[in-house]
Amino acid sequence: MSDVTTVKPKKKAGKIIRRILGGILAVIAALAVMVLIVAVKNTKAMNKAVDEAMAVISERCTVTEEDCGEYSKMTIYGIMKFDVKKYDVEGVGNLSVMKMNAGAMQMISLILNPQEKNMPLVSADFMYILTKRKAYYELYDLTDTKDKDYEAILDAFRNISGQYDSLEDTSSTPAWFDDLRNATMYKVGKSGDDEALSEMLCDGLEAVLDASADLPALTPEQQKTKNEITKDYTDGLISKGGISTDMFKASLGEEVTRDFFSKVLFGTGKMD
Repeated sequence: MSDVTTVKPKKKAGKIIRRILGGILAVIAALAVMVLIVAVKNTKAMNKAVDEAMAVISERCTVTEEDCGEYSKMTIYGIMKFDVKKYDVEGVGNLSVMKMNAGAMQMISLILNPQEKNMPLVSADFMYILTKRKAYYELYDLTDTKDKDYEAILDAFRNISGQYDSLEDTSSTPAWFDDLRNATMYKVGKSGDDEALSEMLCDGLEAVLDASADLPALTPEQQKTKNEITKDYTDGLISKGGISTDMFKASLGEEVTRDFFSKVLFGTGKMD
């Protein structure tokens, strides 16, 4: 009799545990489906923003895609998948565009490094984190000549910011290169702000390219000097650190990261 009474509670406990585990698995499956659905929507929004940004540049300059070689597809930390493209923007310089997909997060990273004109470097990082959005849009003073024409480019970019007061402001993480970024837009939002954020990306590029359209081409010596200043900055990212740089260094190693920066991301190696 005692044996029978001890078995029944064990069976009952087993059923309860299986039900609990089944419920947990159902919740996990539902969350996975939700993340997948949101990721698909975010990827569409990301691709649309890139396409519209490329259209802005292509309307103003001749843009030629160049081979990224081994860096065209990269995986960082096993889950962050990067699709990388680089372009020659005639009369301006090197353009790199990275699209990253990590399931719960997608990101655009666009860098326009002007090697042929006295313009600031343009850096745009737009993040899609489930239903949340973050945008870090910056111009970097990688030049030895800040004349009135150069300042006019910065002012044109700054003037764009006022058009997006409806988007919440945020701040960047303090860094050793803070003195180099004197025209910035830092915004946060939600999925409903995708159109406004895409317009902000395009308007910033439009402002910079239009304000610099009539600038004279740099001489070969001036181009060399500007490229050295840019290399000092990229070398500093590797030696002193930067959020994205630290991630690449940890996964790819310092020398591969340096090569990636030189050949693709900033294109400084083209000027050597």
